[in-house]
Amino acid sequence: MSRPPIIMADTVLLTGSNGFIGRHIALKSPRNFSGLRLTDRGPHSDQYYQGMYRQADITQADMLEHLCRGCDVVVHAAGLAHVRKGGDASAFDSVNRLGTLNMAKAAATAGVKHFILISTVAVYGRVGADGIDEDADCRPDGPYAESKYLAEIEARRISENSGMALTVLRVATAYGNGDPGNVGRLLQAVARRRFCWVGRGQNQKSLIHCEDVARAVWAVVNRPARGVSVFNLSAPPCRMAEVVELLSLFCKKSVWPFWISGAMAQGLIQLVKHVSVLALQRVALTLGKWLADDVYSAQRFEQAYDFSPKIRLEVGLRREVAWFCRQKTRGLK
Repeated sequence: MSRPPIIMADTVLLTGSNGFIGRHIALKSPRNFSGLRLTDRGPHSDQYYQGMYRQADITQADMLEHLCRGCDVVVHAAGLAHVRKGGDASAFDSVNRLGTLNMAKAAATAGVKHFILISTVAVYGRVGADGIDEDADCRPDGPYAESKYLAEIEARRISENSGMALTVLRVATAYGNGDPGNVGRLLQAVARRRFCWVGRGQNQKSLIHCEDVARAVWAVVNRPARGVSVFNLSAPPCRMAEVVELLSLFCKKSVWPFWISGAMAQGLIQLVKHVSVLALQRVALTLGKWLADDVYSAQRFEQAYDFSPKIRLEVGLRREVAWFCRQKTRGLK
């Protein structure tokens, strides 16, 4: 079956352009493309983008329709992935579900042809080494995953009612320069010699470099779309031991030569399930995620868009460590 022709949308609106993924999508926009519009709730610090940028809050529906007018495609990368310590977890619903609902409504009302939603593999709510594909049931666990799954449902409903095409990209753990997530936190632990092995690190994880995420988004922007499509987005899985070893090598910091056995950690997890102390439950959740296999198949997207990730794990981690060290030298870390 032949693939649809590559096109270039005249005008693309990118939400969440100040965020980790959003910044990289903007940076990977085609050269000399003047049809890019950017938005986020805070001011934009990069002078290069000032003429393209409009400040707006996706939780405020009345601010959004004018942003979408005249746009062919909306890339909705805005979202909340982390709540600061002591913060209210209900913010996930407000930003991720309601914000997506508001944005999709505004896009459909403004006549946008294609809505691209940046989602997460966390919506599956389960882990394994077999490579979960898009046909698997979604059983999100926790307020973040639940809010992202509900965001998908809201966007799908609006798409089906309006005829606006919808592409959902369920992104695996992304890493790279400016990474605020799991790999970024692991990097900081290794760099400060605060990392301690739990298990032997032979479990597998799906990761993807932020530049490959951005390339994938532009591949979707540049092809016509119809109906609703859902894709996983990931690079081939890697062992956690490989990630730690590479971070240690590039940071020039050795990790402690002892470890907590996986069996001991699993016993602690089972024990803490019956304890009502929130801090201990968070530790147990972190340990459980660390020890688990967490692999997702991206074959469907790769075949549909003739796409393959370009940034190898070694190259991506080397770049992230170099960026981290530069920030630390400037006193920003």
